Amino acid sequence: MNQRVVRAARLSRPPPPERRPVVGILLAAGAGKRFDRSGKVNKLLAHFEGLPLACHAARLLKAHCAQVVAVTAPGDGELRDWLNREGCLTIESSRAGEGLGYSLATGVTEARRRHDPQALVLLLADLPVVRSETVARLLAVPRTAETMIAPCYDGQRGFPLLCGTGHFARLAACTDDRSVEQMLARSRPTLIDVDDPGIVQDVDFPPDLVTLRFDALG
Repeated sequence: MNQRVVRAARLSRPPPPERRPVVGILLAAGAGKRFDRSGKVNKLLAHFEGLPLACHAARLLKAHCAQVVAVTAPGDGELRDWLNREGCLTIESSRAGEGLGYSLATGVTEARRRHDPQALVLLLADLPVVRSETVARLLAVPRTAETMIAPCYDGQRGFPLLCGTGHFARLAACTDDRSVEQMLARSRPTLIDVDDPGIVQDVDFPPDLVTLRFDALG
């Protein structure tokens, strides 16, 4: 009887940190109102280089993370279908319209519940030309629970953001956009200089797709 109890206890222990996955969080719940003022067009479904915009960011995370949790807004069924086909777990953020922080909190909470990650890689879905080498460089930096690293290009902090477990609770407590900025100000991410303008090249307006196409091909 005692031996069975001991064995069960051993099996229930969490895996050591190095065996837990690195999980990507794809933030794909933004309204994109500047892209289309009517609200009828989801910019993340706009095609760029043969794919919906959000799929490029999803593929980047999938290339470097064991699992990817994609957060979408309610009613974005077509976007969810695309992201599911890219291998993401998609979840809705019911309060996505109230600010980025709610989507972030939803994704982090779900990632912790399902995957018990050792680290999270946070990426905005409207950043389609971040280079794979940039993500690899962030992941190659030795990290602890308190690690928070962001890439920097020409003095501008960008995405993705790499976060250790010590930041998970604060990420999950975010609400509106201001709370995200306050969290980053308190955490003071370590900045890594990269030769990658894609970390700050988000898509706000339709002409941005033309500019990005030129940069990507050039």
